[in-house]
Amino acid sequence: MSVLNASAIACFAGIAANELLDITAAEGHFRAAWNLAVASVGVHSYAAQLSGALLGDLLYQEGTIDEAERLLDASYRLGAEGGVVDFMLASYGTGARIKVLRGDMPAAVQRLDEGADTARKLSLPRLAARIDNERIRCGVESGIEFRTRTEKSTSEHQRAAIGTRTTEIDEDSQIRLLLAAHAYDHACARVEAVVRTLDTARRPRALLEARILHARCLAASGRVADAKQVLIPVAVDCAEYGLPRLVADGGEPVTGLLTEIADDQRHGRWQPEWPSIPASFIAQTCPS
Repeated sequence: MSVLNASAIACFAGIAANELLDITAAEGHFRAAWNLAVASVGVHSYAAQLSGALLGDLLYQEGTIDEAERLLDASYRLGAEGGVVDFMLASYGTGARIKVLRGDMPAAVQRLDEGADTARKLSLPRLAARIDNERIRCGVESGIEFRTRTEKSTSEHQRAAIGTRTTEIDEDSQIRLLLAAHAYDHACARVEAVVRTLDTARRPRALLEARILHARCLAASGRVADAKQVLIPVAVDCAEYGLPRLVADGGEPVTGLLTEIADDQRHGRWQPEWPSIPASFIAQTCPS
């Protein structure tokens, strides 16, 4: 078996583990793939940069930003040679998110523009959906292609529900646009439909992400107590799995809510049925 094939097998095992929130196994698979590639064909090899993209994506979610950025920058240099779309999602999508976090908007926009061009040229709808979602998150206009595609996904939503990952990403984008337009009740209804669907789908990562967006929608609509009820168990889960960026990337409405929750926890305004959120996780997610 070639090094590339062996590395790819480990990567796909890691992708599956990551979706199931088996974070320890996922990181083990990604590191094994990367170590194998580096030891066999070198750190600048195709195999190392592909596996490095997935490892970098997970490290970013774990809050290990510097190492994640190095790996994702290396994979980004592959460009359209990245092959499988999962690697491109990390390289273009998460790579751009890190540049936004660093305050380097020109680099983020360049990465998103190149990702959109790659999605268009190679007919990769899941990559196109992710790029548009990242553009909406960072406030960059996504263009007519996004609106055309999401209008189609909206018209099919009642029939197809949340049937594909591309549809899920587009639905997330639509909900964020509703929030931006102050259509809070509509946004809450849409995200609640997503949560209900994913609640029976045995896809714990997707459900966790949807619940974070649900908390954001509730907070934006002024339903702060309800938002806390949603976010507290989500934050506890993210702390257990070691995924602070899932909450942090919910944006100021979510991190602000978590800061309020931390204050409630410190000053005794805590319901007995609420699980405790580790202070270290709150500090990592909401740095002062």
